[in-house]
Amino acid sequence: MRYVFHPEALTEYAEAVQYYTGQRVEVAQAFINAIEDTVYRIRASPTHYVVAESLYVEVG
Repeated sequence: MRYVFHPEALTEYAEAVQYYTGQRVEVAQAFINAIEDTVYRIRASPTHYVVAESLYVEVG
């Protein structure tokens, strides 16, 4: 399964990484790891999660 982030979510993610990097690199890495772990879990079991809004696009 492929996935793409909504453009606004990707912008928010990038801004958060920048912010946390400015605080401490370790904090930024922990944030990145948390996002990656969550995406992995969703990709592994997509039917266990509910789509809150129809603002997503399925990719081929």
